Amino acid sequence: MSPVEPSDLPLWPRFQAFFQVLFLCRFSVAMVAVGTLALGFTEQSREAVCVLFDPPRAAGVLFLYVASVLWAHGAWYFARVLLQFRYPGNIVFTPDRPGWSWYFKSAVYLPRALALVPLVATGLIALASTHWHNRAALYFVAAELVTVVLFCFFFPRRRRWMKRLHLGRPEDDALPYSPKRASLTEVPRLTLIWIGAQAALFLALFLLFALCAVPAAQLLGAPAILLIACATWICAGSLLTYLASWSQFPALLALVLWSSICSHWNDNHAVRWSANESIARPPSVEVDFNRWREQTIGRGAHARWIFIATEGGGIRAAYWTAAVLGKLDDGISGFRKHLYGISSVSGGSLGAGVYLALAVDGGSDVRARAADALSADALSPPLAKGLFCDLLQRLWPWPHDSLDRGAALEGAWTRAMPPKNRELEQTFGALWIEHPEAPRLFLNAASVETGQRAIISFANLDADSDPDAPADSWDVWSRWHALSFVQAIHASARFTLISPAGLMESPSHERRGHIVDGGYFEDSGAATALDLVQPLVEKRGAPPPLVIVIRYQGEREDPKPLGFATELLAPVSAMLQAREARGSLALATLIRWAKAQDTRWPAVDARGRPQTHLVELVLCPEKNVHLSLGWLLSREAREAIDRGLSTPDNQDALAAVAAWIAP
Repeated sequence: MSPVEPSDLPLWPRFQAFFQVLFLCRFSVAMVAVGTLALGFTEQSREAVCVLFDPPRAAGVLFLYVASVLWAHGAWYFARVLLQFRYPGNIVFTPDRPGWSWYFKSAVYLPRALALVPLVATGLIALASTHWHNRAALYFVAAELVTVVLFCFFFPRRRRWMKRLHLGRPEDDALPYSPKRASLTEVPRLTLIWIGAQAALFLALFLLFALCAVPAAQLLGAPAILLIACATWICAGSLLTYLASWSQFPALLALVLWSSICSHWNDNHAVRWSANESIARPPSVEVDFNRWREQTIGRGAHARWIFIATEGGGIRAAYWTAAVLGKLDDGISGFRKHLYGISSVSGGSLGAGVYLALAVDGGSDVRARAADALSADALSPPLAKGLFCDLLQRLWPWPHDSLDRGAALEGAWTRAMPPKNRELEQTFGALWIEHPEAPRLFLNAASVETGQRAIISFANLDADSDPDAPADSWDVWSRWHALSFVQAIHASARFTLISPAGLMESPSHERRGHIVDGGYFEDSGAATALDLVQPLVEKRGAPPPLVIVIRYQGEREDPKPLGFATELLAPVSAMLQAREARGSLALATLIRWAKAQDTRWPAVDARGRPQTHLVELVLCPEKNVHLSLGWLLSREAREAIDRGLSTPDNQDALAAVAAWIAP
């Protein structure tokens, strides 16, 4: 029975009592908040939860349930353990001290709340991420609620059970919620066993993800990986909290400082260069374009060609790009022969790369095979390696490639391809040596150190050898070394924390800079497309191409003025919005140039009707369907993207492409 204090007790003793309990439990509170926010309030996490239940994946759902129980138990258990110690400088609350009642209630109910919140939150998130009539989600919620009831039944009876099993200590019966231990040597054996079990779990997952991250992580699923990480971090963080409170030393701050020192040496995100440097690259885009024309459409004045710009946007852009290109390739005879190049960014680079790798292998139904490849879970492997392996790398001064979460993402992409298709594992450029008629990829990345475009292509885009090369850009191959196909794609798609900045090194491991997602420069691919096409038409006499723009059209909202912390947020907001505006400007400029060719180079079809030099294939959002920007799409999202090809505007665009190829 909880103690009772006078109702006129001053506010300060109550605050002292509650704050002392909250401060000691701070890491459990933080991990419960982080896990709940990360799982329930980001589009990608809700998408990952939806993937588990639609259609139901029994293993993934089971692992999510187990992870939620570990998370809840860890938050409660280690909060209770920390409250058992006497720390220097802390107030020792006893029944004769003001505030004892508040301390007692806080010490009892805060840890219990930390156990119940994860279970309830996980169930509600599962239900909110799926449809209310999803039977698997309803069963999962029922299991979480049963676990809540069991926890509530367990809390008030555990001491009686432990006493019967001789697992407790006699002094625990006297004032059980008052701090009584002086050091870790006085904790019960069960606590030491549980700490060892948590450490063993983390070590086992560390080794598992370091050695075979892709299959293991895809089996567990991203939501379970996130919650297990939170559970194991609670144990480690609680130990740091104990050391900091016992020694009056800022252990967490010291750990952050040590990580900062190690960061000078431990960058393990090197982009591994290919040993095959025997590939002879065309010296310029003009030379490459002329060779391609001779092998495909010929050099006649009426030979029609196509150039595509496809924007970034994670897996949404990848799936949409591959769906459009696959539809054009499957439905229009000769489409690939007329397509010279694709300028792509981020997810668009993945979609274009997967399409091309599948298109040249001689198989049929490119669109369906690309959809299968991009339906795989590419989120769990980098998340697992990031939360368990790359995290420890930040505390170790010597880099290890096996701990790189970026390599796990590349492994997920290559594993998703058909077994006999090894194109993504080859050196970037080998594909065009074997298939010189294949469309060229111009993958847009960005340099961290200069902010310039870093373009990866088969043709040499170095300004020293090609005066028509895109201005103020880097040719990655010339400055560094040949990459594998999948590494080149990833270099264009290194955005946010899932994909770290890639370290570019020489064969002697000399650092030469870092490369990130091309969306940091502009996310439409239009700037590079115009820089490549315009000189070929206006300086080299090539007929203007049909420019195809593949993009996503979100809901337009009027910008809202900043109303909070303007002094602090205005510069950040300006930089982010300027990046978006730069992409819109580049796209508008490309569209304006393509439309101008209708007047300068009028084209007609077989019936004498005028044809345009611009086609846009636009994916518009559907109501109540979320299209996330991460690396995992639910079945509902994929079906919504597939339906995007059937809209009247996109059907007209597909017909325009077919008419352009066969006028």
